[in-house]
Amino acid sequence: MKKPNFLIIGTMKAGTTSISNYLCQHPQVYIPRKKELYFFAFEDKPPHYQGPGDDDAINQAAVTDWKTYCEYFEKAKTATAVGEASTPYLYLPRALERIQHYIPNVKLITILRNPIDRAYSSFLHTSMAGREPLTDFAQALSVENSRIQRNWAWTWHYKAMGFYHAQVQRYLEQFSPGQFRIYIYEQDILQNLTSTLADIYRFLEVDPSFNPDISTQYNKTGLPNSRQLHRQLMAQKSLPKQLVRAVLPMAFRKRLKQALWSWNFKKPGVETALRRQLAQEYQEDITKLQDLISRDLSDWLRVEE
Repeated sequence: MKKPNFLIIGTMKAGTTSISNYLCQHPQVYIPRKKELYFFAFEDKPPHYQGPGDDDAINQAAVTDWKTYCEYFEKAKTATAVGEASTPYLYLPRALERIQHYIPNVKLITILRNPIDRAYSSFLHTSMAGREPLTDFAQALSVENSRIQRNWAWTWHYKAMGFYHAQVQRYLEQFSPGQFRIYIYEQDILQNLTSTLADIYRFLEVDPSFNPDISTQYNKTGLPNSRQLHRQLMAQKSLPKQLVRAVLPMAFRKRLKQALWSWNFKKPGVETALRRQLAQEYQEDITKLQDLISRDLSDWLRVEE
């Protein structure tokens, strides 16, 4: 029975989809086509989240038994590095316990991002998916605790997911340093992607000289100018889509869709006052985290006027 020997455990909206896509290009690496299997978070305990769209996106999608989980890796064949990416593993404590139980010698990769930017990007992500009923980020933060109490999934834990210190410390206490790689999104992914990928390849014991196609950045986020147009673009079946399919070739349809996406989406920044407030709330956690992992994270606390 094939099982993974590495996991990308988080964090959400920190480039994990892009890294997964770059890694799976390597001939010695195997990652299932389905991202976010969630097995170690929900083994034998299927989730019952209550947020908008949680049932389809998580409750029905989660893999909860070991045999089914291992089937996703059957095509790995002779791959040296076999893994998957499920971003809630870092955040949800139960995942660590189950990882230890099933694959105690696994190699772990996590990417951490400025928690303010991560929270905002997550808000934009749920908005793009048509699941966030609120259009104002500050308002969404103000109801976050209520949503958590009503059992909305981690997707909605915009601020809570950004308190990384305890999350990382749990793993460092249970796994040896040689099993864990921690990367900083702004420093290692945005600024030094090529060297970071080579480091990951070495960590996974595959050829570090391989050069993947990194021209595509995955899972970009934004807010729609027109929610009606966004619903049409997101819909699997709609009358406008059927008409377009009937008269336009596929290549042109793809270019048209991309043009409409680009036109319809904007990415406004976090308001300065709110960013300053969040930086104050995160300050202690960020200070403890940078001491824990020996990385300079002072940029996360800077607020430009």
